[in-house]
Amino acid sequence: MSLDFDSVLIVDDQSTNNIDYHFIDKSFFSNFPNTDIQPSEYLEAKEKKPFLVIINNKSKKHNAKQICYEIKENEGTSEIEILIIDDTIDDESRQEFYDLNVLDVIPSNFNKPQFIHMLKRVSHDHNQIEELTLKSKKAKHAAKAAIYDIGDQASVIHFLQNSFKCLSIDQLTDLIVETAAEFGLYNTVQLTTPVQIYNRSSAGDPTERDIEMMKSFRELGHVYQLGRRLILNFGPITQLIKNLPDKDEEKCGRLRDNLALILEGALNRLSAIFFLEEMKCLFEEINSSVKKTKIQQSENKKKNLKIMEEMYEEIQLGLSEYGLTEDQEIALMSTVDRYSEKIFCTYEEGIKADSQLETIAAKINLSLAHFADNQS
Repeated sequence: MSLDFDSVLIVDDQSTNNIDYHFIDKSFFSNFPNTDIQPSEYLEAKEKKPFLVIINNKSKKHNAKQICYEIKENEGTSEIEILIIDDTIDDESRQEFYDLNVLDVIPSNFNKPQFIHMLKRVSHDHNQIEELTLKSKKAKHAAKAAIYDIGDQASVIHFLQNSFKCLSIDQLTDLIVETAAEFGLYNTVQLTTPVQIYNRSSAGDPTERDIEMMKSFRELGHVYQLGRRLILNFGPITQLIKNLPDKDEEKCGRLRDNLALILEGALNRLSAIFFLEEMKCLFEEINSSVKKTKIQQSENKKKNLKIMEEMYEEIQLGLSEYGLTEDQEIALMSTVDRYSEKIFCTYEEGIKADSQLETIAAKINLSLAHFADNQS
């Protein structure tokens, strides 16, 4: 029989009869110690519990029914089988034991081969129950881990969806901190751009010491963990986690992976925000140039008109001095008018080109607005 030590516990002070239990292999049974502690308390305290308890109902020191009740009512010992030994038990008392869910009630002169066979069967059933219990625990653990994983993935997806609505670095930095806080993590984020450093913390405004400390973390590599502290460096983004559950390696690993996914998503969104900002600056430059050109064209037109008027007046005044005939004067003025008209045509073409440029700028502005709407 494949049994371990203490697989069977015998509760019998042998005050009324002398039952020989030694035909059972001594390597796997033990007698309940002579102590004031109750058998149920003794069993509850044992890390490795027996699969069977044999109780002599005639024992003067122990109340068999009370022991059975306490063993079966305790969640930690309720799976232990109980065998009662009694030669003179009546039917009513026997039924009371059965009501307490004992395995059986047998006389002291039991058939030893049958008893050994019963031990083997109970041992086999016990081993199967333990195996099923272990499988059940593993299945529950796997299911629990899967539920946590689904919840974590939902948080990551939620972050990615919300990140598309971020149109500024301030909004994106806030979202990173808030998402990590949803995992129950105290965290600080520093996002560095060429023109500004953005600092956020789940505990409020970070202190100057925190800000300087975050700068030094950039030299620690991509992912760095020291006890409960975790530092993540993704491009211009540095995140410090202050309360990582380092005792739970499985949960710790899930958090590291999900935080890395969040920062990778944040990097992609940051690129889109930079592009959007560059496009806005470009449009503002184009729009400003178009406005300046229109103003300049308008001023040039006024100047040219004034120059043409002055030229007409001077020519009209000087014609009499040149001694030209009337036909020559008409021909000269006709030439002046023709070239003046060409000058104005050239100017109008410039105005038309400016209008086309203004139309292009308006289309760029509209496209930029649509892009921003789609991002949000």
